[in-house]
Amino acid sequence: MKRFKKAAEYKHDNFVYAVSSFYRQGAFYVVSGAYDHKIKLFSFEQNRVIREYDAGEMVKNNSISVSKRYGVIAVAVKNTRKILFFDLQLNLRRKIKTDTEPVGTGLSPSEKFLAVGTGAPPYICTVYDLKTLKKVSEFKKHDNVVIALAFLDDNTVLSGGKMMRKYGCGRQKAVMGF
Repeated sequence: MKRFKKAAEYKHDNFVYAVSSFYRQGAFYVVSGAYDHKIKLFSFEQNRVIREYDAGEMVKNNSISVSKRYGVIAVAVKNTRKILFFDLQLNLRRKIKTDTEPVGTGLSPSEKFLAVGTGAPPYICTVYDLKTLKKVSEFKKHDNVVIALAFLDDNTVLSGGKMMRKYGCGRQKAVMGF
């Protein structure tokens, strides 16, 4: 059995709740969020945190997705009912206030769309266009939390909490259940 070697490390002051990574211009990066209300961007090549965003309040039970194609880091912030959109240097581009608590995210295969699920009523899955950062679709048929999200293609989202659902978010009509 091959053992992993420690390559790099950095720390938060509290538990990490989400992490994602991306490769850009010949370098690897990690973006992480923690209960210390910090979102950090770490460069493996520089072996250091190169940018930090302080949300100013406890952020918890969140999810992070990265679209290299559209240069977007999306962070779902449950307790503040916001989705934060950053560029790939962790500069805040936009905050979107939601009607419920966003907890899960999933990117479409083309990285053009982001699905966001919720952890409190109303239990919905919302799809955002990452080029415009605007809502393009919403699915309201869940009866419990919507944490797990994935796309089959750019027009079909899988979303689940207790019940898995499949639905069309493009020109297709919504398809439910399985």
